[in-house]
Amino acid sequence: MRIFCALLFLAFSQLNYGLTMLYNERPPYLKTESDNKVSGLTATPITTVFKLANIPLHWKKSPAKRHLVLIKKNNEPVCAAGWFKNPEREQYALYTLPVYQDKPTELLTQVDNKHITRPLSLSQLFKIKTTVLLAKSGYSYGPQIDQAISQFKPRLIKTTRENKRMIKMLSKHLADYMFIAPEEATTAIQSANLNPKDFKLIRITDIAPGNKRYIICSKKVPITIINKLNQAIKSLK
Repeated sequence: MRIFCALLFLAFSQLNYGLTMLYNERPPYLKTESDNKVSGLTATPITTVFKLANIPLHWKKSPAKRHLVLIKKNNEPVCAAGWFKNPEREQYALYTLPVYQDKPTELLTQVDNKHITRPLSLSQLFKIKTTVLLAKSGYSYGPQIDQAISQFKPRLIKTTRENKRMIKMLSKHLADYMFIAPEEATTAIQSANLNPKDFKLIRITDIAPGNKRYIICSKKVPITIINKLNQAIKSLK
């Protein structure tokens, strides 16, 4: 009992100095404005939620692949901004309510891609065996797409690179297409120093509504803090 109380006191003591929010630069979701100020589709509501909950927030830029590693290690109370939820992560992490919902996922491909020219379903897409999917390693595209990849086993290349690097790979025809939220496509292409006119977005006809983005936290974050954040998120609805 003493050990439990000591650990709980330590967790709350750390949180008195604020909660660390890991993020990677990813406009239009997350964009560094100045020291400890981040804005964007997920960053702005997160900042508002922490203010409403009266919890100090400290943004910390970190590669996306490090976020889940640190949360899974559970060595300290730490959170990460704008992650999707899936069963594997729920085993070792805590989630708040969603802070943003994407528009339905679309395909990004080269404008001259003759194999993908019109809206199509996931099964139709994955039955085109001449094309190669570029997918981020260790990344969830939501249950529907994850399940379809597992079921149809399309040809694919996995990478740990961020979207702008992935788009450069598409431009070099190292792969044929990737999944992307349409609201970030133009920004990502421009950040790769490429011309948006060289790419096209293709609608997926049977795709579910856009994935919800959450704050994901290590289990060292007290559940009372998660509850306070959730109450603040509810007040924004």
